[in-house]
Amino acid sequence: MATLQVRDFPDELHKRLSELADQEHRSLAQQVTVLLMRALEQSESNIRRRSQILDMVQAETGVKPGKKAPDPVKLVREDRER
Repeated sequence: MATLQVRDFPDELHKRLSELADQEHRSLAQQVTVLLMRALEQSESNIRRRSQILDMVQAETGVKPGKKAPDPVKLVREDRER
């Protein structure tokens, strides 16, 4: 397993991580690993969710990837004129 060394780590962050590790009955290294894994999973989840939303918008509007979407100001004006 790889080793990670972090230099100039803020004291306040170290204190908060240590307290959290104690609350979760983990070592500091275990707690940091768990938090990093969660953050990476969340980041991947956000990317996947954004991609799904973009796909839905493209399907509903008919705008294909690489093409410019309609101007929202123009769409609002058209809607108000109805």
